[in-house]
Amino acid sequence: VAIAARIAKAVYPATDPATTPDTVILYPADNWRAGLQAASLVKPLNGLLLPDSVPADSLSPYSTATFLLMANAAAPAGSSGQALSASDVVTRLTDAGAPPQHAILVDENDPANALLAAPWLAYSGDIVIFDKADAPEGVPIFALGAVTATEGIKRVGGSDASKTAVAFAKYEDSQTGLFGWGMNADSLTGYRAFTIAPAGDYATALLSANLARRGRPGPLFWSQDRQIPQVVNNYFFSQRAAFWVTPSEGPFHHFYILGDTDAISFPAQAQADYTVEIGPYFEKGFAAGPMDMLAAVWLVL
Repeated sequence: VAIAARIAKAVYPATDPATTPDTVILYPADNWRAGLQAASLVKPLNGLLLPDSVPADSLSPYSTATFLLMANAAAPAGSSGQALSASDVVTRLTDAGAPPQHAILVDENDPANALLAAPWLAYSGDIVIFDKADAPEGVPIFALGAVTATEGIKRVGGSDASKTAVAFAKYEDSQTGLFGWGMNADSLTGYRAFTIAPAGDYATALLSANLARRGRPGPLFWSQDRQIPQVVNNYFFSQRAAFWVTPSEGPFHHFYILGDTDAISFPAQAQADYTVEIGPYFEKGFAAGPMDMLAAVWLVL
């Protein structure tokens, strides 16, 4: 609950109309499935996604917003809200002029893989489904994790949630290029954000959807208490930025850490920080690379 309140203030400080959400979507605090389904509405409705356990004083800055109550969530004290169900999500997206372009099929009994979709849903407006039959007609389906998928459904990742997180971070649909973060060594995105949540803390991980709404969006990863999984650590190293002359040139990557050092230890946080610390261009100071040779030839000429 405390993390939810801090994320709300960071994303929407409510100092003026531009930093105040139009919609606050509340979901039952013990129902991550409902919250995940509602995450698709965050961007089209300029919304904030929060559990209904958030205290009233954290919601008071958003008194002008419309409250949507997902899956019978409790309304804030002294306020009322509009009921919202999973079947209403696509209708709301369509009415907002942002019908979903893709559907993500996940296993409702596998939150470790399923919740990796949360930031993407908020960023893209795509929808999540627990049964392929729930996908709108004509909308491409992508399976995330080890969920059973039939022919015609593209799979991203597998049973290991850490490997799925890395696969989703790298993935980019080859046909349209509009699905997947596409954060790999070949992409040209200079500034990247990564969110890290404590492994098994599904309520906290779901809140990462809000961090993809404003500022710099990016994928979600799990961390163990004392260290980052090796496959994730290797991926972060592959994304390391490099400067040409001075570190102040950038680009710079950053992390959102969901929780304090009791949830994700100082060593684990330091490990993440070190992996993306900007370093010198890989060819400078070690050997003569192609650019160095070209410069030498130019000087000779």
